[in-house]
Amino acid sequence: MRAFATLLSVAFGLALAPVQAFAETVTVTYTGTIQEAYDHPVLDEGDAVTVTYVLDTAAPDRDPDPSKGWFIDDAVVSFRVQIPAADLDVVLGPGQLQTFDNTANPDDQVSVYAGRVLQPDTLGGSPVNAAELGFTGFPGPNGEPPSMITTDALPTRRLQADVYSLFLHTVAAGWSNVKLEITSTPELTVKELVDSAISELRAAVQSGAIGAGNARSLAVKLRNIERLHGAGRNKCACKVLRAFSKQVAALSGKQMPVSLGNEMKAHAALLDAALGGCRR
Repeated sequence: MRAFATLLSVAFGLALAPVQAFAETVTVTYTGTIQEAYDHPVLDEGDAVTVTYVLDTAAPDRDPDPSKGWFIDDAVVSFRVQIPAADLDVVLGPGQLQTFDNTANPDDQVSVYAGRVLQPDTLGGSPVNAAELGFTGFPGPNGEPPSMITTDALPTRRLQADVYSLFLHTVAAGWSNVKLEITSTPELTVKELVDSAISELRAAVQSGAIGAGNARSLAVKLRNIERLHGAGRNKCACKVLRAFSKQVAALSGKQMPVSLGNEMKAHAALLDAALGGCRR
């Protein structure tokens, strides 16, 4: 497996399909079209590409560095790449995931590593035996810290990256990479945001970062926001969101790590936008 830094050499844009949270996994799908293909003759400009991976939200972080996450315990349940024009549909996994929160580069980085082949297929006649997907977020134009991720935690919500990098490895050709163009970026629904936040809370309980009672209280508020929004009662949903935010602020740095508090604040900001903007 190559170092993550190697992943950052080629960028591509992605359309992010809805995130679905169920049990203790989160599924994310990315779609786009090839702008340029490197190192492989059967990949052509305009070809559609779909990449889907499933994460185990309970996977622990094995790196003690608070700015780096290393989820090596099969955090990636499966990793699928589909390129219909190349007649490719390969599934790999389980695999690993690595995060770097505002590292010395300085930037944010996330890398998803696919594991062993589960559903074999070939690219240009040669078996695909490895795949990687990388995300990079750069600092702002005035030197603001990168905001793609705010902690080193397992990213269970969609990443808005500046660089997206996909690499495929075949037995005959070695590593190949493609540059994709964004096709669309659908907004997250309230349900998707709530599911994602609750997945993070569940993982935090399992890691001991927050007590079950506090996590349950926050999760109940999140589900109430979803329920009220579904009933067309956004004003009431906003009131619950404010209560959620106040509880997060009260717990952050005391009964939950500041990093988890920041993640919950980020979810709250996204929910605020999804509800149409809650007046304070």
